[in-house]
Amino acid sequence: MARTAQTAPRAGTVDVLSDRWAQREYVDHQGNPVVLGKFIQHDEEFTQPVGRARYTVQIYSAIPIQENDYEKLDDYLSETDPPDAPKFEIYSYRPRNALSCVEHQRHEIAYRKRLHAEAEAAGQSTKALPPLIPMAEKLCKSRDRVGFCLFLTSESFRAVLGTGPQWIHFDRRIPSGLSEIPIVERLEGFGVYPELWELEAIAKNHQRRVGSDIRWATTRICRGGELDYGLDQDEGQPVPSLFDDPGHIMEVLTQQMQGLSFDTLHLTRGLGPEAVTVTNGASDFSEECNLQYIVYVPFLGNIQNPADLLETTARLFTASIVAHISAIKTVRFEFRVPDSSSVSSILPEHPQSLQVPQFTSGALQNLDHMKSQRERVLPLDPKDRVYDKQRLLDPCKLFAVVLDRPSFITEPGVMFLQVTSEYPPPPERRANSSGFGDGHWMEVRRSAGMPEVARRLAMLTVEECQGGYADTRRVLSQEEYSAMWSAVPESYKERQKRLRRSRMTCG
Repeated sequence: MARTAQTAPRAGTVDVLSDRWAQREYVDHQGNPVVLGKFIQHDEEFTQPVGRARYTVQIYSAIPIQENDYEKLDDYLSETDPPDAPKFEIYSYRPRNALSCVEHQRHEIAYRKRLHAEAEAAGQSTKALPPLIPMAEKLCKSRDRVGFCLFLTSESFRAVLGTGPQWIHFDRRIPSGLSEIPIVERLEGFGVYPELWELEAIAKNHQRRVGSDIRWATTRICRGGELDYGLDQDEGQPVPSLFDDPGHIMEVLTQQMQGLSFDTLHLTRGLGPEAVTVTNGASDFSEECNLQYIVYVPFLGNIQNPADLLETTARLFTASIVAHISAIKTVRFEFRVPDSSSVSSILPEHPQSLQVPQFTSGALQNLDHMKSQRERVLPLDPKDRVYDKQRLLDPCKLFAVVLDRPSFITEPGVMFLQVTSEYPPPPERRANSSGFGDGHWMEVRRSAGMPEVARRLAMLTVEECQGGYADTRRVLSQEEYSAMWSAVPESYKERQKRLRRSRMTCG
C-alpha cells in the first residue's frame, strides 16, 4: 500500500485540493533503498493511474536526493498537473556515469522480472513487489528492447544551475547472454549494418525544457495501447562472473588462437601490469602506424596481476585485426585494464590514457583523392559508408575500443565507445545553458564480429569509395532475404509488426 506524506501545495497549483506526495519504498537488486512516488490529489492517481501517468520514469542521481527534494524534483521534471504526471522511481544507488546507470538498470529489470515470475509460479500476489519496468521503444525509431532512464548529474533540479541531466536510451538485454548478433537485428531494408546499437546518452543542456521533454516522452510511450514490460522477451539474467578466474580466462583466450599468425607482432609492457603496447611496425615503436587506437580490457579489471593475461589478449586482438586488413598496413594498439570489470570504469580513466607521448588515435587516410596528403581521423560513422567526409573530421572527445569478454573473437565482444562533446560543458557554455539545445553526448555500439571491427578501425570504406558517396554494407539478395525471414521465429515477426503499428500511431 502506498504511504502518503502531506506536503504544502506546490507553487502554481490552481486546484482547490492540495497536492500531496505519495510513495512506496522497497530495495533494488543490490539492497539499496528505492522510492516510487509522485504528487497526487486523490489516492487513485497513485494506485490506478491512467494515460501517461501509467509510466514510471527511472531516476538516477550523482548526488543524494533527500525527502525535502521531492517537490523541487517534481517541478523540474513534471510539466503537468498530478493526475496526468508520471511516477518517478528514485534510486539511492549513486552511479559514476551513464554507463553505470545502464548496467544497474539492466540488472534491475532482470531482477524484477524474476521476482514476478517466481511469485506467479507460486500462485502469489505481485502487488507487494517492486513494479516491472516498461520498455520505451516508441522513443527510438527502428530499435527494439529499448530502456530509458534519466541521470541527474548535478543539483540543477534545485535551482536550474549546474550541468543538466543525461537522457539515456539503451538495449535492455544483459550483454553477457549475447553470444551472437543475428543479421535480422542489423537489417535496414536489404542492407546489413556491421554493428548493433547498445546505448546513447543525450546531454539536456536546455534545462527549462526538461519537463516538457518528459511529457513528450511519456505521451509517446503510453500512446496506442498497453505498456510492454518485455515479458515475452529473453533479456537475459545475470550469471556468476567467470572474470575472476585467471585460469578460465586464459583457456578461453588460448582456444581462439587457431589460424592466427603472431610472428610479426612486437610487444612492450607499460610501467605497470595494466598496460601493454603491440605493433606490427618498427620493433622500437619509432614510426607512426596506419592504425593507432587505445583498447580497454575491462574483463581483466578484477584480476590482481593481469600482466600475462593482458599480453595474451593484446596479441590475440592485434593478430586478428592484422589478418583482416592489408599486409602493408601497420597497427599500434595501446591496451589498458581499467580499475574494475565494469565498462563504466573506463570513462574516468581515459583522459589520462590519452596523454601518451606522440600517440594519436585513429586511422591514417586520404580523405581527398585529388590530394596526396593523409591525415589521422577517427571512424565516427558506424554504418560502413561514406556520405559526409566532414563528419569524419568532427571533433570527438573520446573514441575507445572495448573488449567486454575474453571470447571476443568467437562472440560479439568488441564495443566502440564514442563521446562526442565535452561533459560537463565548459564554464562559458554552462553560464548560458538555457540557450543551448540538447547534445548527443555518448554512444556505444557493439560490433557483429572481428571482420567488422577491422573494417571500421581501418576505415576501409574510405579507401574503397574515393569517388564520393558509397554504401559498402552487405546487401542481401531477394532470395537471401526471404530465406532469412523464413527462419525467424513467428514470435519475433509478430513483435516487429506490433512495434511498427505502435510507432505509426505516434507519428
